[in-house]
Formats: sequence, C-alpha cells, structure tokens
Amino acid sequence: MKTLRWIVLMLFLIGLVLAIAHALMPAFALSEAAAYLVAAALAGAAVLLAVIVLSLRWRAWIWRQGGTDVQWLWFSEDPPGLPTVRQTRQQRAEQRRHSS
Repeated sequence: MKTLRWIVLMLFLIGLVLAIAHALMPAFALSEAAAYLVAAALAGAAVLLAVIVLSLRWRAWIWRQGGTDVQWLWFSEDPPGLPTVRQTRQQRAEQRRHSS
C-alpha cells in the first residue's frame, strides 16, 4: 500500500511539472516535455540505485576486512556479538594456517 502511495505521488508531481512547463513554454510540446521528464526520472533512479549498490558493497567490504560500522564509534565498546565473530574468524584463520 505504501508503494502505491509513492507511485501516485510521483505521477502527481510529474503532472504538476508538466502543467507548469506547458504554461511557461506553450510552444514546447507536452509529449516532448513528458519524454524529457521520464528520461530524467529514469536517469535519477539509475544514479540512486548505483549509489545504493556501491554503498552497500563498500560497507560489506569494510565488514569483511574486520572493520565496524562508523556509527558504533559513538559507543565505548564494540557492537553486541562482534567480539565473538572476530574470535571465530581468528580461530578459523589459525586452523587454516595449521592445516596448510
């Protein structure tokens, strides 16, 4: 239901922008303005998606390297469960060294 609200809101905003654009530039075809607006919206969505994916991959890489979330720097200790995860990783690394 929430997604439907966003879609309706976006359609309303697109219509509003088209109406304003047509009022400011009556010689500009409404279909051409709609095409530009849709293209701009798709380009913006693609950029947003790329930023989200790259951000998540960056954070996952930091986690795999043993880092913690930057927001946890506000607290005096590691997040719950992180010492156990680090200890488990260290034990696995030692087992790999001994088995090689």
